[in-house]
Amino acid sequence: MNVVRVARRIARTESEGPGVRYALWVQGCSIRCAGCCNPEMFSDRSGDEIDVAVLVEEIAAERGLEGITLLGGEPFEQAAPLTQLARAVRATGLTVMTFTGYVREDLQRGAAPDHLALLEATDLLADGPFVAAASGSRFRWLGSQNQRLHTLTDRYSLDDPRFYAPNTIDIRIERGRIEVSGWAPLAMSLMRERGVAFESRRSQARESVRDLCEAGAHCMIGDEARANGELTEVAPDIRDGERDAERGECGCVVAAVADEAGEP
Repeated sequence: MNVVRVARRIARTESEGPGVRYALWVQGCSIRCAGCCNPEMFSDRSGDEIDVAVLVEEIAAERGLEGITLLGGEPFEQAAPLTQLARAVRATGLTVMTFTGYVREDLQRGAAPDHLALLEATDLLADGPFVAAASGSRFRWLGSQNQRLHTLTDRYSLDDPRFYAPNTIDIRIERGRIEVSGWAPLAMSLMRERGVAFESRRSQARESVRDLCEAGAHCMIGDEARANGELTEVAPDIRDGERDAERGECGCVVAAVADEAGEP
């Protein structure tokens, strides 16, 4: 089968694994962890069916990627087409990070050929179900203490300082829609705290992003926004109440949001 049932995809993110990555959320998950941040991805009857070749072409068009991240939903429930995708992008030098609610040892003991193939095509594995009562982790990107990071190839090592850096979120505005990705607890708490809706008028969306930034969201806009001259405002990058001296400022408002809607 050469088709992946996709819930969502982002061409460039710095919040879903090490470096700049193409992130792909698959549709469908039978594990259905209580408190999951993506319950809308449980059903395997929604989402878009996209050919693996189309995804490979999209990824190849993005310059400067370190790799791709597969999450969801549950990637190992679409292991066969995702293995094809993973092998194709690794052949170009990119890395593959895969999130799963299953435990690595169970996947290995089960010995399902598709599962073993996806493990073999993965460089960095985040495993284990989300457990709300054990939220928090010493590793970046993970939601609960039982979850683990496994380096399955020599492309990564557990002493990589990026694995222990503060979690971040990405905030994007497109066609009046606020899109948040990255560390789910931070994203969801900020949206609840500031009353941010995913859908809003563009002027409201602009204010909501500013509120998120002031509330402590480390938001990043893709390099292409700066390159295209779309970035019109910058706001301090606040993390735990302190300015991030290394990054300085993060762009959090895109000009096209107001211009395209004809609003000031």
